Amino acid sequence: MPLHDMICDFCNEIYEDMPLYVEGTQCPCGGYFEIYWHARPRDAAAFGRDETTVVYEHPATGKVVYPGRNDQPMPARYEQAGYVRRELKSLHEVDTFSKEHGVVNEKANYNSGNSINDGKR
Repeated sequence: MPLHDMICDFCNEIYEDMPLYVEGTQCPCGGYFEIYWHARPRDAAAFGRDETTVVYEHPATGKVVYPGRNDQPMPARYEQAGYVRRELKSLHEVDTFSKEHGVVNEKANYNSGNSINDGKR
C-alpha cells in the first residue's frame, strides 16, 4: 500500500506516511486531508569507511578515473600524471559530483533485483 504525507487544509498540520485512502477524510480539527506534495531531503549523513566513493580526478583537464576499489592507494602512474584522489563521503557529495560530470550513481538511483531481466525467470 503506498504511503503519502498528508496535510490538513485547515490547520496545516503535516501527518507523515499515511495510507492513500486517508485523502479527503476529516482531520481531528475539522479540516480535510490532502496529499502534501514536497521533496524529501536526501540523507546527508556521512558514509562509513567502506561506503566512501573514490575517484581520481585530474585538476587541469577535469578527466576522471573510477578505481575498482576504494580501499587501495592510488597507483603511481596516476600520481605521476597529476591525478588527485577525491573521496566522496556523503550522498550529497556523490549527487553533486554526479551532476557536475553527467553521471548517475547506480546504487543511489536504482533498485536492483526487481527488474524484468533480473535473471529470476
